Amino acid sequence: MIKLSRRDFLKLGLTAGLVAGSLSFIDWDRAIAKAIRLMRRDGIHIVWIESQDCAGDSIALLDATNPELLEILLGSFKFVGPGTVFLTWHQTLMPQWGVTINGKPQMFTDFAIPVVIIDELLKFLKEIGSEKLRTLKVEDVVKAVEEFATKLETEGVYIKTVGTLKIPAEYTKSFIMEIVEDIVRLHRVKLEDIPKALAYITETLGPLTDILDGYALSWPFESVEVLKLVEEGKIGPFVLVIEGAIPAGEILDGVEGWYSMVGEEHGRPITCTEWIIRLAGHPNCLGVVCAGTCASFGGFPSNKVFEVEQIAPKHLELFMKYLNSPTPTGSVGFFPDPVKGRKGLLGFMEDIRRGRISINIVKKEVRDYVEEALEKFGTYYEFYRSRGTKGTPCYAVAGCPASGDAILRTLALVVLAVVLKEPRLIPKTDEYGRPLYLFARSVHEQCPRAGAYAGGQFRPYPGASEPEHGWKCLFSVGCKGPVVHCPYGGGKPLGWIRGLAGCIRQGAICIGCTMPGFSDAFEPFFKPLPAPTPPGIAETAGIGIASFAVGAGIAAALTRYVKRRAERVGGSSSSSESK
Repeated sequence: MIKLSRRDFLKLGLTAGLVAGSLSFIDWDRAIAKAIRLMRRDGIHIVWIESQDCAGDSIALLDATNPELLEILLGSFKFVGPGTVFLTWHQTLMPQWGVTINGKPQMFTDFAIPVVIIDELLKFLKEIGSEKLRTLKVEDVVKAVEEFATKLETEGVYIKTVGTLKIPAEYTKSFIMEIVEDIVRLHRVKLEDIPKALAYITETLGPLTDILDGYALSWPFESVEVLKLVEEGKIGPFVLVIEGAIPAGEILDGVEGWYSMVGEEHGRPITCTEWIIRLAGHPNCLGVVCAGTCASFGGFPSNKVFEVEQIAPKHLELFMKYLNSPTPTGSVGFFPDPVKGRKGLLGFMEDIRRGRISINIVKKEVRDYVEEALEKFGTYYEFYRSRGTKGTPCYAVAGCPASGDAILRTLALVVLAVVLKEPRLIPKTDEYGRPLYLFARSVHEQCPRAGAYAGGQFRPYPGASEPEHGWKCLFSVGCKGPVVHCPYGGGKPLGWIRGLAGCIRQGAICIGCTMPGFSDAFEPFFKPLPAPTPPGIAETAGIGIASFAVGAGIAAALTRYVKRRAERVGGSSSSSESK
């Protein structure tokens, strides 16, 4: 490993940005590019595991990076797809996910066939030569295609991880005819000009062999087997990304069954909670990034359930006793939620580490993994409690969903900080584990409607729109902006779609989705928070400055209100946090 030179460090522009808690000072293109180079050089991988989630944060990541689906699946996009990249495991994006045929991943074979045909067809056309192609008639091309299809059926194509793949001739001819029909229909090429079109394609389009071979070489296993290799230490150092709430109740002794699982081992399912403990507690794990509020604090799956008769009484008793989670699955986030009173996986593991609860409350088959992970979890808890000043990095990139840009940038910072041994690059966190460079400011402070708030111009009812009311402040119809810290809602500096979009900017209220306590503590969404009478126009000499001051002034009082309300619906704070 190397030290980052002062020149490179200043070039990245990270110091000023992280110290100032601002996104605008950071050259993110340069920072992310540097992180990608280091990931390739040092073989650092990203392991992305989903639990109780809707995959919204995965979609947000794809929206942020804007790759084509084909690029993700083939690995030609160098950061967030399988193949030649280091997103080593992702149960939504991996093409290997699925059943097997003769021990080979079925989805790989199904996906590879069209790519193989195109690749081999390009080679075949290049052998004929573009000059000769131009002289052929359509019937000559049809005859050549038939010969080509017969060759693929009889001789097949050798692929490193699949072996010799023989493709039925009728499938090949049908597939090529679809391509020809598209050329004629979409590009209005006359049928008699098809030979010339093929000649042009032959001259301009290179083979896909490198992409296909890179994909095949990098992924000779089923997806679950790749995850096991990560755990066995055969993949190398990695950063763990968690998406979705953690159904921690499934590892408690006395709870029958399981709520989510990935793969099996010795005839039993490996639950998502167990995988998270195994991976986060692994010596090769460089840090944890929680993508979204469910993974961070529990989100919707950890909300209070009022129809508790649907939950087995003994399960509910265990969930409440050890996790303070009155939910059907004992759901928690990675971090504690002091508003709802959830311990979080960190708090639960810390209770075991400190001897506040016995490790025997964990199922016997999981007990050894929990015990092995306790020391590493202790370093995460230290990072959380010290607000990012010591310990192993772990971050709550909250949001429902979180911005893909926020996830990507936090991952880049973790990689840069750890690989370059630069503690200055490790973002500090707030009291909830969220990186301050993202979550230091409230939505109200960044709101494009702040001037309307200061001027006393409020939307009269939900849904009131342009031209009369569309620009007005949304506080009166339930916006939680003054008490919510979020870099997405106002549009700038992060927002969505390169900062052009955001909840408030687009006319939606803030519902508090980046906060602990969400969503219990922020409902009803369209009910206004209590607040002092807004200032009139005559009282606001500087509208922008005054609005910020008002927002800061009422934030503390409203936060107390939100927490008190949450305690009524979600229970008191956890014992591990109150001690």
